[in-house]
Amino acid sequence: MAKVYYDDDADLSALAGQRVAVIGYGSQGHAHALNLQDSGVDVVVGLYKGSKSWEAAEQEDLRVETVENAVELGNLVMMLVPDQTQKRLYDEVVKPNLKPGSALMFAHGWGGYRVKPDLSNLKEIMDACYETTGQSTVIDVPVDADQVIGLNPRLNNLTTKTYL
Repeated sequence: MAKVYYDDDADLSALAGQRVAVIGYGSQGHAHALNLQDSGVDVVVGLYKGSKSWEAAEQEDLRVETVENAVELGNLVMMLVPDQTQKRLYDEVVKPNLKPGSALMFAHGWGGYRVKPDLSNLKEIMDACYETTGQSTVIDVPVDADQVIGLNPRLNNLTTKTYL
């Protein structure tokens, strides 16, 4: 039987004094930013100049910055942009502005595939995703392994957190 977690089960002390940079303000970015803000976490939303989401985020009393600035300000950077955008955005904007010691989080669907803990099947999964959708994302992240967190919210039979 699945364990259900409630607000009282969360220990937000790990985020005390930290700032979370939410990159993107679509369905996932919007939800994560508002839930974190409602929980008392210091949040900054990173968007490109001219984004139609900029005003929407500000109307929710969220701090909004360019992606570059948000990454520089964040201790935990959450990449919540579409898969086909992530690699370019990471390579061109996030990677050059990521502070040493920051944590980096990705959210993906990966079309319902199960990633092995040692990542030995990652290429197979990315190839299969490309065949079915025409898109796959592989990002070379130059940080310590325990600083990269992947959330796979749409996968079946997978724990919520997969540490890459």
